[in-house]
Amino acid sequence: MTSPHPLHVALSTLQQSLFLYGRHIALFTAVSGLPALARIALFLEAPWMSGAVSGIVEGVVGIFRLILFFVAFRLVWTDGFFHLGGALGRAQTHVSWPLIVWQVALLALVPLVLNYVAGLVGATLSADPRGQTAITYGLKNLLIIPFWMVYLLVAIRKTLQG
Repeated sequence: MTSPHPLHVALSTLQQSLFLYGRHIALFTAVSGLPALARIALFLEAPWMSGAVSGIVEGVVGIFRLILFFVAFRLVWTDGFFHLGGALGRAQTHVSWPLIVWQVALLALVPLVLNYVAGLVGATLSADPRGQTAITYGLKNLLIIPFWMVYLLVAIRKTLQG
């Protein structure tokens, strides 16, 4: 029995990521809502987004990013850190370099396509350049960043598992 082609494994990783993200989209949207609103306010130049308030908002956004990472990590690595350590120990003996190349290629290509689509949506919904940018970055923070984080973690897990 031959092992599957690395491209097929990378594509199944993308599919698994989409399924996991879709199954928990409400949770990811809730955690990403504040960062998305902060980006919209920033690009629409909300009067309260200046000076120290801007720094405080960025700090809160950073905290929400850490929460997002933790949530995504727990959904992908259900066994926690213990299983991660075992996977890292095994990965050093049998790393599939073609799989890593395909995973990295898709991890780069998918967000490019999603960011392009977010830009198209922003351009469609607003004629004002600031409005377009606000919509685009709002979508990126609400949908693309959480999905990519899940995708990255699933790709790491799948690559380490071989």
